[in-house]
Amino acid sequence: MRIHLVALIPAIVVAFDDSFVSPRSVLNGPCTGKGGVKGVCVPTKSCSHDNGTYIDDACPGTPEEIKCCTKSSCSLGGLGVTVRSGDCRWVQDCGEGKKTVRNLCPGPDEYRCCVTNGGEPATNLTIASLSTSVVPSSTGNLTSVATSLATNNATSSASHKPSSSSKKPTPTSKPKPKPTKTLGEKILAKAKEAKGIPYHWAGGNCKGTTGGGFDCSGLVSWAVCQVTGRDLFSEGLRVTRSMYCASEKKRKYKKIKWSQRRAGDAVFFGGKCDCKKNPGGIHHVGLMTNSGWDMWNALKTGTRIRHDNFKDWNESPCPYVIRFD
Repeated sequence: MRIHLVALIPAIVVAFDDSFVSPRSVLNGPCTGKGGVKGVCVPTKSCSHDNGTYIDDACPGTPEEIKCCTKSSCSLGGLGVTVRSGDCRWVQDCGEGKKTVRNLCPGPDEYRCCVTNGGEPATNLTIASLSTSVVPSSTGNLTSVATSLATNNATSSASHKPSSSSKKPTPTSKPKPKPTKTLGEKILAKAKEAKGIPYHWAGGNCKGTTGGGFDCSGLVSWAVCQVTGRDLFSEGLRVTRSMYCASEKKRKYKKIKWSQRRAGDAVFFGGKCDCKKNPGGIHHVGLMTNSGWDMWNALKTGTRIRHDNFKDWNESPCPYVIRFD
């Protein structure tokens, strides 16, 4: 019997390991920052605006100006006391039992300040709600504003009840005409038409959005152009610091003391707001919606045009507003 040996040729299988392919990041997406801390991919300007720290080469596949930004400390100071403090994390990483605060961290709304010393449920806790939830009493303790408001409202209602001797309006009385809107209020009304449009750095011109959105000064300059026909973009006043620091002759609008602010005025932010020593530090502008602490603005990357209350922000507004009247 003959035995035929069959040579078996082994098959060479080449396995492709996809671990060698670098994952691509996206704007406002997660990344790993310095020390392995989870961060967010945002423009460097947005990171610096929110006092964050960024590193290179941690957001592959994104434009050069997009970096991995982290913020190791965030706090919310309110009326002379620090009522919340923590660090910036993605909401899902905040941890059970901890709370989150919006508007204190760079990037999208899902990247928030994770507080470690009490607070309210994350779904209810915002800067605006905190600014109206606690006030210091004369003894230094925190007292509920709700109680104070209820008392004041009750007193106000009682004091405004008509007396039996009050004169009734005569049949010939005519209703008072509605007050005419100031130019600033008209500009504010136009800006409010952009509600919900995404923030886009350097976005906006006289005709509308560019790149799909507005940035802070682009929104204000667009509204001014739409209402008055004046093109701040072509006049070199579109950038926030240029708008605030320009001479009155060039700007043609007056600076008014912060204490005299009213709806429709442009409010600015930027540290000491020093036009001589550090004009580049002036980085944000919005339109006052009242004479208090509320403004209409395009805040930062990852947000949409909206109302914000800035009473408890870490940064104070500049000492002057610009009035368009």
